[in-house]
Amino acid sequence: MIDFFIPPEGGPSYIDSMVILKNAKHYDRAMEFINFIHRPENYVQFLDTFRFPGFVNMEADKIRTTKPIYKAEEMENCELKLDLGEDLEKFNDLWQKIRFSAE
Repeated sequence: MIDFFIPPEGGPSYIDSMVILKNAKHYDRAMEFINFIHRPENYVQFLDTFRFPGFVNMEADKIRTTKPIYKAEEMENCELKLDLGEDLEKFNDLWQKIRFSAE
């Protein structure tokens, strides 16, 4: 078993996002999909599955059935990694080892 924690001094941060390409052929459908995902009754499934804090969709957070693995406030000292450069592959390899050893 692997435990997850954020050290008090912080760690790497992340942003999950959905985008639509400027010249997307089905822009309206893509927008409908994004809106669908963000409905609280749908987004709560994401929160319950991954147990992230619900600081993006507070309505979904109100109806979740799991406890987050950390509090949103714990991210205050974290830093967004914009570009890992040549270390990207090393980071990805280590993450895959951690990710699959937890299963």
